[in-house]
Amino acid sequence: METTLKRENAYFTSEAEFVTFLNNFKPLNVGKAAIMAGHFMLTCDPESKTFVPMIWQDSDNVPVRDQSKTYAGDFPVDSFTFGLQLLGHWKSVGIDIGIVLLINDHQFLSVCLPQEDIEIVISSASELRKAFYRESGDLPNSYKAVLEQFDLKAKDVLFRNDKAGRTPQDTLPKHSIYFSEKTLRNRFDQFRRKELLERTARNSFDVTEENQQVRFVTNDGRSFFLTEEGTCGCSGELVEFIFELSSAGVQDLVLFTPQDCGKPVVVGIEAALYLLKQKGISPMRITNIAGIESLHDHSVSEYPILIEANTFLLDSSPFDLTTSGA
Repeated sequence: METTLKRENAYFTSEAEFVTFLNNFKPLNVGKAAIMAGHFMLTCDPESKTFVPMIWQDSDNVPVRDQSKTYAGDFPVDSFTFGLQLLGHWKSVGIDIGIVLLINDHQFLSVCLPQEDIEIVISSASELRKAFYRESGDLPNSYKAVLEQFDLKAKDVLFRNDKAGRTPQDTLPKHSIYFSEKTLRNRFDQFRRKELLERTARNSFDVTEENQQVRFVTNDGRSFFLTEEGTCGCSGELVEFIFELSSAGVQDLVLFTPQDCGKPVVVGIEAALYLLKQKGISPMRITNIAGIESLHDHSVSEYPILIEANTFLLDSSPFDLTTSGA
């Protein structure tokens, strides 16, 4: 019997509707839970020539502040706030849960930099990443302020990413509150790609390589690429991220993602769920929440506000797809 994907969709056109959804969102009550919230991108400060969070509330540098408002808006702080709200609800019923901070560090926007500095920064990007994670190991100040509003402490809510085997050459230090997209992409290219091409459960999905691109094909014939221009793309990165959390015991995962990441996120979720089953790993329920930036930026859709929550699991999973309830 072929395994198929089940999906539940919910849409909200007001903040009040969305908050009601969060308050009634039922956890699985099995394994650990994790919420990816507070996701932000790194940018280069033109004065210090260092990588800094693209969070406008935390920048005193006018170009960085303006760039952050334009490209990220309120998404980082808003998603962290809503993530903490859901975390508090689930913690109150005894769920083992943490906030995961995934950082977009594989690219950076250089609009703040003079042209003559761009190539210098690009060539130094690896060292700048390492410096950020080692010198900025604490939460952004805006996130600390949100924690204070909820009367919470970082040590009680963050899903840590500690690895004793890391070396000074690694992007992340041995002890970190952050997950690095660059690290996930490197791991996909070095290990997961080969594994995918060697171990394919062809009754449920197929993985092929075409012109250095890794294509994921579902049992009903839909196909997607996990790579971009021959290396790990957003979808492949998310596959690696989900495997990382699964290995830490997470079985209920909620993602707060930007709306423009929608298709790669869905592809990554679907591929990861099939691959977890193929490897005999504990099943997961994954919910992607996209569009909260529309609360403040009404240009992101034809509607003033449009937030969507899409929940995914395989039909072979013992879990309940339904997320709503008292």
